[in-house]
Amino acid sequence: MNSYDEHIVARDRALPGLRTVLDPTAFVEMLRASHFPLVVSAAAMTYIRYKPGQSCLVGYELATEAGVEQVYTKAYRTDERDKLAKASERFSQEGKSEGGGFVDEARFLLTSRFPHDAKLRALRRLKTASDRSHLLGEMFGKSTALTAGQIEPIRYKPERRFVGRLDVEGEPVAVLKFYTDSAYEGIRARSTAFQNAGPLRLTPLVGHTDRYHALAFEWLFGDRLTESLVAGSADPRVLEQVGLSLALMHGQAGDGLPTRTADDECRHLAGMAESLAFLLPRQAAYVEGIVRRILAGLTHLPRVARPTHGDFYAKQVLIQGDQIQLLDFDESALDNPLIDVGNFVAHLQRDRMRNDLAADAMQGYEEAFLEGYARQAGRVAPQDIALSVAAGLLKLAPHPFRFREADWPERVLQILACVDDYATRGARTVHPAPAIASAPANAIDAGMPHLEEALEPAQATPRLRGIPGAEAIQVDRARLVRHKAGRRALIAYDIRLTPDAPDAICWLGKMRAKGLDRATYERTRTLWENGFGRSNDAGVSVAEPVGVVRGWNMWLQKKEAGVSAAERLTDPDGADVARRIAAALVRLHARGPETDRWHSVADELRILDGSLALLMNERPDWAPRLGAVLAACRQQVAALPTQPLRPIHRDFYADNVLIDGDHTVLLDLDLYAMGDPALDAGNFIAHLMEQGLREADDAGRYESRVSAFLDTFLEESAGARCQSVERYTTLALVRHMHISTLFPERRRYTHTLLDLCEARLGVSRVADAPPLVALSQS
Repeated sequence: MNSYDEHIVARDRALPGLRTVLDPTAFVEMLRASHFPLVVSAAAMTYIRYKPGQSCLVGYELATEAGVEQVYTKAYRTDERDKLAKASERFSQEGKSEGGGFVDEARFLLTSRFPHDAKLRALRRLKTASDRSHLLGEMFGKSTALTAGQIEPIRYKPERRFVGRLDVEGEPVAVLKFYTDSAYEGIRARSTAFQNAGPLRLTPLVGHTDRYHALAFEWLFGDRLTESLVAGSADPRVLEQVGLSLALMHGQAGDGLPTRTADDECRHLAGMAESLAFLLPRQAAYVEGIVRRILAGLTHLPRVARPTHGDFYAKQVLIQGDQIQLLDFDESALDNPLIDVGNFVAHLQRDRMRNDLAADAMQGYEEAFLEGYARQAGRVAPQDIALSVAAGLLKLAPHPFRFREADWPERVLQILACVDDYATRGARTVHPAPAIASAPANAIDAGMPHLEEALEPAQATPRLRGIPGAEAIQVDRARLVRHKAGRRALIAYDIRLTPDAPDAICWLGKMRAKGLDRATYERTRTLWENGFGRSNDAGVSVAEPVGVVRGWNMWLQKKEAGVSAAERLTDPDGADVARRIAAALVRLHARGPETDRWHSVADELRILDGSLALLMNERPDWAPRLGAVLAACRQQVAALPTQPLRPIHRDFYADNVLIDGDHTVLLDLDLYAMGDPALDAGNFIAHLMEQGLREADDAGRYESRVSAFLDTFLEESAGARCQSVERYTTLALVRHMHISTLFPERRRYTHTLLDLCEARLGVSRVADAPPLVALSQS
């Protein structure tokens, strides 16, 4: 198990068996201890379906004395004993002679041998010749020669779908697909929704069995498009025909297809982003920034509902002379046709990255495909295509993890960089900002007219060389990490200090629309030079400031090494990490330079008023409850004792702290001001509670970390009072209610935050308030 998998296991405590299912060695040891009926010499993961905090299903191929065996194992939550009990009962009823699988109650694991599948029950009909004959008779009629056929596996996704090839006398005659009970009816309806047209040919349905939830399609001979693409031998004219065929399909009636909306797509992408952030927590902000740009852009796409394939890419295309055969319409629906266009191009890029193919060749294939599509469907705005490709690539980003590619973290990041690139291209028309006369017409962000220039290494190099001491640097790469249109952007520059330097380092450039944030730059430089540099004895520093680029309204700092404290706090030594963070915060309060910016309790209350007003606008039915919460918050603020004002961070939480060995780095001092130190401590604790809700619906999940942080803070901070920290924690949690509504994946616990804040404030449920309804259901 690699270090990334170790971190995933450490952070997902809801699944006790996660370590076992993600570690082939541990899995084989469990099989041996469980008296698995075959002697297993090795195991290889073939597929993962992982929902953090919910479940993890892993497909394995086992090397045994009887040959290769397919099994899958599934990790359950500790509150799902009933599901495991039912599975155990099912295995017992089948009898030990079946050897279909077993349950490991201590680890909350289920393991099934093929063809025993909890949701594809018909697969057991594949075990014996008589059972196969009966199944094929149901599908094709009992009198046909097909009932004597053999079924060879092609693709198996446990508890979802099985695809096999039916051979008769050694020749393939059909493709068989087995589905779950819930999926079958809809997929059967989709299988006859399209018709042949021009060069477009569809796979004929030749048999089915409603009893066993299986469909049979004619076996077609031809060449898979994906094979010639990967080999670099595809004919661009074929790609044009593929694009034309797709457009012809989009022009059909699509009777009986379900409708998918833009909201469905947004929810899917938001869920994908949440999963990616869990897999690579250090990239969470990067992913969030990209996804927010994509989601904002999708709202500007034309609202159309046409017949779509739903999972269109080169593997679904068979070339038969001058005809294009499209396969697998399981996901077809009435939707925006750009979903198919974007998905096809996204897979081209994924194939390019996975197989290290020439970028110019793939670019040619992409252009040929789009040209063929435009010939029938008309031209599509390049920005809309780019945005759709970004969405398609985002869906592919977890695949390196899901299919267990050896270097999956690097592969995921490579895909995300490509998503970022396409999202940037698509963002040019989807983030309107106040017009600025001097902004070029094609600017990414009219509020920051130099953003596009700053993202071009060739143009960034001479500008960054204007920084004292950086006269010889070379910018190799520029990435847009975060972007709030019309406001600010964060760019990561991979640079070499001299053009021939062997190693690159990273600088982070902070650009702001309303002008250079010189105050934050100067403040950070003062901290660095006065006790918060990397070499100080206390082991607490800020990121090293590099310089400013005035014409771009940008200042730069070095990207510091380390792991996000949000990730380290979930480790077994998380309480010790919390104590270190508290000590670093106290040092900032005690040793930080004074500033002319002040943050009073009145300022805090004003921010609170604004966030609750926004929440009331969205949820007027909650107004009585929110009004009572606001009144109680005012009382809390009035009761805060007067404290000497000290330098405070003002946005202090775990994501703004890096842990690098014995060193602690404090980040993002943009809001640095003179204020009450208890505010920083309360904000940090509130964020930890919110993190517990986000990860496990449990605000107390990190209580031991909270206690360790608070004890150290109160012990080392002169004059600190526990009651003040508690009050500021509550105020921060109240702000989090509105913040949670800004992210689709967080809306599910907005109501939980309201309940929590009422309890902390001692506010009784207002009598005339309507029943609480989760935002996610409204």
